[in-house]
Parts: sequence; C-alpha cells; structure tokens
Amino acid sequence: MRPTGEIHTLLIAAIAQLATAERGPTLDELARATQVAKDKASQMLKAMKFRGRVCIPRTRRVEGQNRPVAEYSLPVDQGAANDAVMNLSAAMRVWGVVDVGCAR
Repeated sequence: MRPTGEIHTLLIAAIAQLATAERGPTLDELARATQVAKDKASQMLKAMKFRGRVCIPRTRRVEGQNRPVAEYSLPVDQGAANDAVMNLSAAMRVWGVVDVGCAR
C-alpha cells in the first residue's frame, strides 16, 4: 500500500481544523486553507470520498454559486459511538438521531 501524499495529508488536516458542528469546509475553503490548486484539491477529494476517507454530510448555499456546494467532513466510525471521549454530535450522527450520511 502506498503512503498518503502531501495533498491528502493537508486536506485531512484542514478538514479536521475547519469543520465545526454547524458547518463543514467547502472545496474552495479547503483549497485556500491548504494553498493547493482548486482542481487538484477537487481530484483528491473525489478520490478520498470514493475510498471513504471523507464524506459529504450536507450541502449549503454559497454566494456566487448557482447550486448548493458540498461540505466535507471526516467519517465517524460506527463503533466509536460507545467511546467515552466521543463528542455528542458525532455520537448522535452514528446513532441516527442526526442524519448526515457519514457513518461507516
């Protein structure tokens, strides 16, 4: 198995840093935060989504865009819902109280 690349590592770190309970970072925000070209970030996010490393829990309207844009977040492990260190919003997502479609 190949080691993860620099762009992959940067995007994962940026998603973890920029994501909040109310909203996740968009492609544009991630590209700006990581200083990676938008097309390269888009390609990498598509590959990461396919492999289950990131997910799109919801979309939101952004000024200057005709369609809603995707918000990215890190997936939540199903077994982690019973851990004492897991925060409440992530546990509610896993248990199905808040449907965001990111649980593995």
